[in-house]
Amino acid sequence: MVWNDKYNESFKMLKVKLFEKPVLHAPDFSKPFILRTDASDQGYVVVLTQKDDKEHTILFFIKKFTAAVRKYSTTEKECAAILYTIKELKRYIDGQTGFYIHTDHKRLIPLKINAGSNG
Repeated sequence: MVWNDKYNESFKMLKVKLFEKPVLHAPDFSKPFILRTDASDQGYVVVLTQKDDKEHTILFFIKKFTAAVRKYSTTEKECAAILYTIKELKRYIDGQTGFYIHTDHKRLIPLKINAGSNG
């Protein structure tokens, strides 16, 4: 992995978020969740948030990819991160009328259109 501007900006944002008070908020199951994922060659990071007047962090974690997944293309890794996150956070999103997924990977944006049009 080569440390670049993208990782530097993400790291800066994470440092700012970690020092905000309070760092984590309790989930409100009457409001939709926002799943934010980002994958790298080695693993992925997840931030679960909800929005009131501003976005509040509910939880965050980092997971390492298996050796098999590390062989995937970038798009496949980004998609795997989303799928693994949905599975990992099932207890939060089960029963929700909806939730949002935010990714910075442009090739996955059409999934939003397909998911919305297929109900």
